[in-house]
Amino acid sequence: MMGIFDALFRAVFGSRSSKSTTTTSPPPAPKPAPPRPPVTPPTPPPAAPPPPPAHGNASPPPPPRPPAPPAQPTDYLSTLRAESRAPLTRADFERVAAALNCEWEAVGAVAEVESGPLGGFGPDGRPIILFERHLFSRHTSSRYDATHPTISNRTGGGYPRTQAERWAQLEQAYALDPEAALKSASYGRFQVLGQNYPNGGFANAHAFVSSMARSEQGQLQSFVDFVRANNLGDELQRKDWVGFASRYNGPSYAQFQYDTKMAAAYQRLKNNPPTS
Repeated sequence: MMGIFDALFRAVFGSRSSKSTTTTSPPPAPKPAPPRPPVTPPTPPPAAPPPPPAHGNASPPPPPRPPAPPAQPTDYLSTLRAESRAPLTRADFERVAAALNCEWEAVGAVAEVESGPLGGFGPDGRPIILFERHLFSRHTSSRYDATHPTISNRTGGGYPRTQAERWAQLEQAYALDPEAALKSASYGRFQVLGQNYPNGGFANAHAFVSSMARSEQGQLQSFVDFVRANNLGDELQRKDWVGFASRYNGPSYAQFQYDTKMAAAYQRLKNNPPTS
């Protein structure tokens, strides 16, 4: 009976004592990760080539810019002080009259009417002036008429009484347009306008005014330059005061009676000539 069960058991399950001859293989080891390629550092940009030597065929560096011309100092007007306060003498008038072929009293009459007892300079050493607002308007194309009507106006006039006030006008105009301001005032013993600077060969009104501020001798020369440039010698020779004043003082000469004042001054000098 046991033999039958053993045979049947072996047929189904195999031998009891035998061990399985099949061995379970261990799982294969994981494959190692392939090595990473080495990190290559970025290639630095090529170095800039050295500058070419400053000789041979190398292009020279551009030349430095020339310095800018010096700016006109903002305090220019404060520098206008007489280097000489010596007044003109009869000898000075005689010398100029000989050059203009007229009487010295005629030259003296113009000086007396234009500047009176003030002479060419005020007590502070500045030349006496008269600012003409209509000329400043003209020289600046009227662009300040609306904002500064007391110093820029198509109509003349508005003259202050004192030199301090007149210089204040010039200073205000100078802050707006320096050259136009200097052209628009008359200066010194003979009250020659700055706009007449070419008569004396000056480059601009600044150069002219600087000369006028030095001495009455410079002011006298500016009168000679004006008379010659405008061919007024004949009027002085003839004592044609209407003809002279109409061109020396402009269309308003009659309003201010320049002609009659010059005629009267001439006669005073003839009747009571100074000794020096």
